[in-house]
Amino acid sequence: IAENPIHPDTIFVGAGGGGLVYKSTDGGSTFSSTGLTAGNAIACDRADANTVYSGNGSNGLERSTNGGTTWSPAPGTGDSVWDILALPPSGPLSRVLVTEVDSGIYAASNGKTGTFSKVTSSAFPSTIYDVKLSNCKKFPKIVYAEFDNPAAGMQAFCKSTDGGVTWTAKTTPPFLGSEQQPYGTMLGVSNTDTNKVECGIHYGARSTDGGNNWQIFAGGNFDQHDLHCYANSPASYLDLSGDSSNKFLLGDVNGIFSSNWGHSEIDTSHNFDSVTTSKAIDYNYVTTNFFAGDFAGSGRRCVEGGIDVGNWRIRPSDSGTNLATGDGWDGHISQQDSNTAYIQNNSGG
Repeated sequence: IAENPIHPDTIFVGAGGGGLVYKSTDGGSTFSSTGLTAGNAIACDRADANTVYSGNGSNGLERSTNGGTTWSPAPGTGDSVWDILALPPSGPLSRVLVTEVDSGIYAASNGKTGTFSKVTSSAFPSTIYDVKLSNCKKFPKIVYAEFDNPAAGMQAFCKSTDGGVTWTAKTTPPFLGSEQQPYGTMLGVSNTDTNKVECGIHYGARSTDGGNNWQIFAGGNFDQHDLHCYANSPASYLDLSGDSSNKFLLGDVNGIFSSNWGHSEIDTSHNFDSVTTSKAIDYNYVTTNFFAGDFAGSGRRCVEGGIDVGNWRIRPSDSGTNLATGDGWDGHISQQDSNTAYIQNNSGG
């Protein structure tokens, strides 16, 4: 989702997975298709209200300079773009950074019409797989990049103080697990303090000194798997004490959680926010991972499976029985004999 910084009622949404890019001009009340097949990232230019960018699979970065009416590939990119960071304008131009899978960071000093060139640095790992970018709202030229390997976890963590032109290697956080896809990574920076950084893959890490030292959080109230997103929030409705500029949201496969930079969220048990309970924001929608299942022809019985939650049997006489742990994929109940069922699981076949 990308909100136009010049006209906030204009919002672009990339459906991803072969869907389309949609545009709203009334703050999200209604949407219409732009006709572009959606990719993995979307962002609006910070200097020009009519320029928008979309990562679009093998075409690299698609760019529109007329508000999404027409699109064309941005020169210099040509692979799967997973992240886009448009920096605030310097004069009439906005510098734009994008990341390509199995390649690295590309940049154009003029995102609207410029050609993108690969950014190189001795601080980067020798082999680059996936890269996540984030910067500080108050000091936008302070940019962080985490380099992830799908098999081995985080490879490197780097910092730039000049908008991604030059980079310095910082301490790579301890093992945070391995990602399943490039979208399964998280990176965020405080709105006002460039030294406060959150990053994560399967588990999360926090630094309050700009990436020199890290603390790991996992388990407890924030028993997350596969961190996906971070967002600073100035909203006062978040039920946590302290300055609203310190509040932020984290999204994972279990839902959305709010927290506060003002609290120490690490304890010896690795519980997330043991000082003030991390607030799960559910608002009556279900955030479980179930995605497949089957009902019996009679008897109100069903079997279900989902990522990280295993396989379950549910029937009127009980609240649910866990049949297998891990990743539950599918299930089927015989339509001739409702006592016979089949389940598929990554640990048990």
